[in-house]
Parts: sequence; structure tokens; C-alpha cells
Amino acid sequence: MWAKQKQIGFTIVELLIVIVVIGILAAITIVAYNGVQNRAQDTKRVHDAQAIVTALEAQKTVSGSYPWAVPNDPSGWEVSKNTPATFISSLKSSGTLNSFTPVDPINTGNYFYKYYKYSAGNAGCDAARGDYYVLVIQILSSKAGNGQGPGFSCSGRDWGLNEGAWVTGSYTN
Repeated sequence: MWAKQKQIGFTIVELLIVIVVIGILAAITIVAYNGVQNRAQDTKRVHDAQAIVTALEAQKTVSGSYPWAVPNDPSGWEVSKNTPATFISSLKSSGTLNSFTPVDPINTGNYFYKYYKYSAGNAGCDAARGDYYVLVIQILSSKAGNGQGPGFSCSGRDWGLNEGAWVTGSYTN
């Protein structure tokens, strides 16, 4: 009589199940990584904006006013993606901002920062409060933070509604 030999190895079904499980785990890992990466980029964007605001306030303390924007976009705004090395360069030259000006981690397409300084009374703002600036993060990757910035508005315009995902501004007086 012939004795049955025990088979060593895996069946094709067992191998397919293992491959499917590995594929599912890989897909979950990739999706989770993308979410973490998007949130990290948004954290950098908000941190950059806060650094710019701090430098703008220091500039106002030193010179009595915020710097004028150097328009580099058809919209009239100073936009980081168009000339990243010179974005709000007056903050660097005055020494109120470190050796580099923060720009968006992606800084292409719709991912950029923009800055503009308005004259007193523009867009229905109180002229007695003086000139003012508006700083915008155009898009946040995670979408969770959209519209969560400090915001800025006057009676004639609300920059927080449709100017970008995160907006802030301040008056000279």
C-alpha cells in the first residue's frame, strides 16, 4: 500500500486571499498617509501665515504702517506663486522677517498665498482706522480648515467669504 504523502505549500486560493489582504492594507495605508500629508501641509500654511502676520505687525511698529503690495498678478495682488523669492520682500529687507519669506508648500496652481494693502476707506472700511492689509491662503489641502482663519471684512466686502480658504487682515490704526 502506498502511504499518502503530506502536501507542503499553499493552495492557489490561500495565496489569492493573502494577496487581496495585502492589497487592502496597502490601500488603507496610502489613503491614511495622504490625509496626514495634507494636514501637515495645512499646518505649515497656517504657521507661515502667522509668521507673515507677526512680521507685518513688527513692520508696522518700526515704520508706522504696513508695506505696500508689489502687484505681480493681473488681480493686483502680490501672489507667492508668481515670484516666490520676492514675495513681500520688504519684510525681508527691513529685517522683520527672517532670511526667507514663507511660501505655500505646493505654490503652484491654486495653492498660494496672496497679500494686498488697501488705502484707508477702501471697500467700505472705516477710514479713521487707516490703511489695512489682507493676507490670504488660497486653498487648504485637507478642506477641514477652509474658512477657519480669523477672517476680515468691511461693510463693502468680506474677504473671508470668497477670497480664499484662510483670510486675515488688520488696520494701521
